[in-house]
Amino acid sequence: MARKGTATRTANSPDLRPYLIASLEDGWRRFRKRLKRCQEDFSEKAVHESRVESRRLLSIFELLGALTVSRRSEPVRRNLKRYLDTFDELRDTHVQLMFIAERVVDFPELRAFRDALRKRERRCIKRTAREIRRTKMSALRRSVQAMARELQRPPGAARRTRLSLGRIVRVVERAWARVAALHRRVDPANTASIHRVRIAFKQFRYMIEAVAPLLPGANKRYLERLRTFQSRMGDLQDAEVLLATVEKFESKRKIDAVVADVFRKELLRRRQRLIQAYLKRAARLDRFWPLARPKNPLP
Repeated sequence: MARKGTATRTANSPDLRPYLIASLEDGWRRFRKRLKRCQEDFSEKAVHESRVESRRLLSIFELLGALTVSRRSEPVRRNLKRYLDTFDELRDTHVQLMFIAERVVDFPELRAFRDALRKRERRCIKRTAREIRRTKMSALRRSVQAMARELQRPPGAARRTRLSLGRIVRVVERAWARVAALHRRVDPANTASIHRVRIAFKQFRYMIEAVAPLLPGANKRYLERLRTFQSRMGDLQDAEVLLATVEKFESKRKIDAVVADVFRKELLRRRQRLIQAYLKRAARLDRFWPLARPKNPLP
């Protein structure tokens, strides 16, 4: 059932295939540019920008896959997710090093832990840079071109073949419905349940960005609120990963057991604060959707 404020009765709106094709091609160009830069200059900034553009392109394919019920989007989604997974350990290590660096003054004993993280970071950089340099764009390029050709086919007479604004909004609504459903099942004692909300919310956020020009409420301020909310959930996931890393390093005797115990208690208190902060903000989760009635489709 459509929620108040969204557009569903848009049978007379023009077909939005040209807009979607332009979004796909623009997303592909940005992804290709950032990947090439990352291959040539494997810096922290280049890695971050490449990951962002990968997620944006992925969201476009997820949107198109839902709109067209096309199997062409699935190989691309798998390849992009595999590409994103390449950065996971390096990204986690960067975040943990920044966190530890701020606490070495209060916990001098953490220097050994910091040094171990730095050693892991160097290994991750070498391995990830090597894998990124080996990344080929030919298969992905062919998939993008095939999807563009499929979108360029003129719609048939049947209403279901039109990619109208109403259909686009309904896809976004389904993405939001998943966020809301997962949020209702959140267990404060189980941070994995919050992480699942974060993953669904991230998909919703990037999908909104892909169609933002069509939605009057999706202005810069709104998009920034989405980003901030997602970032706060990310802080909680980072805290969880850091806890696991401390335990792993302790088991390998890379960090003193007494120091690990004191630091673990500090991390548990921080995790609890982050959980409470999430619950407080999520109490008003419905402010993110629906937006105001979509504006007239782009010409």
